[in-house]
Amino acid sequence: MIDFNIAALTNRALLAVNESERTRRTDSLDQILHEAESNGLLDLVAYLRAQEARLASNFEEALRLLDQALELAPRFVAAHLLKVAVLTESGQYHDALGWSNHVMQNIALSNYAIFHLNKGVVYERLGKYQEARLAYLKAIDESETYDLAFHYLLLICSKMKAWEDILAVSERVREKFKDKPTVLTRTAVAILQAGEGALKEGRPEWDISLSEEARKFTEIVVSLEPKNPTAWYNLACTYARLGRRDDAVGTLRKTLDMEKAKGEDRLRKKAAVDEDFAKLREADVFKQLLEVG
Repeated sequence: MIDFNIAALTNRALLAVNESERTRRTDSLDQILHEAESNGLLDLVAYLRAQEARLASNFEEALRLLDQALELAPRFVAAHLLKVAVLTESGQYHDALGWSNHVMQNIALSNYAIFHLNKGVVYERLGKYQEARLAYLKAIDESETYDLAFHYLLLICSKMKAWEDILAVSERVREKFKDKPTVLTRTAVAILQAGEGALKEGRPEWDISLSEEARKFTEIVVSLEPKNPTAWYNLACTYARLGRRDDAVGTLRKTLDMEKAKGEDRLRKKAAVDEDFAKLREADVFKQLLEVG
């Protein structure tokens, strides 16, 4: 029988670790650590202290604590994942790959998508882009709704200058995540960045193709979030990249009107320096729009 109070505490601990990775703060970790100690959950205590050590870049101590946690609870998947992350961040890439393989060979899980993803990250850091690409594909094979794996796959394809593959991957993303504006927006940004890379490589035709693909994503996001000025701003960016001046200006005007109604001014300032609007920068209508803001 599962103690639901302990299960809830463990879930809170995992959320706190995720939050600490984003904010580099340990406030919530401290509170949950105290509760874990009070409940005698020594594996969870070691795991949380390892995260604190990791945030302080004390990787040796983090690994010691994670080994302690895993000795107490060999199937503690989050601890395995954190160990791979610490090994990667400390530059112990081959050990990170070895530990990922160890987990996949010795611990039965419903799927190993996140471990394949982590292997891809390690391969990328080693400059082994083809191996990284294959690892991300394996992560997707394990979990077709793993949006982060699709994102990493897009980024590695961009590094490999595999423009056609980017279009193929983006089509899959558009089909599987058609009602997920956050995923669609992140994908559109990645595609536009790939277009910039193509332009720098002297392939303007691919910049156009990729910008057109990004437009499809931003138009879907606008349809899902019609009151979100950032969604309209991103659509204006894609129009500008495609040289559709009237559409870009009209959409940006709508964006700034929506933002102004909220008493905000962030996007107007961003548009003034955003390279996506480089083709419009000297146009009087663009300058006037930003002045009116």
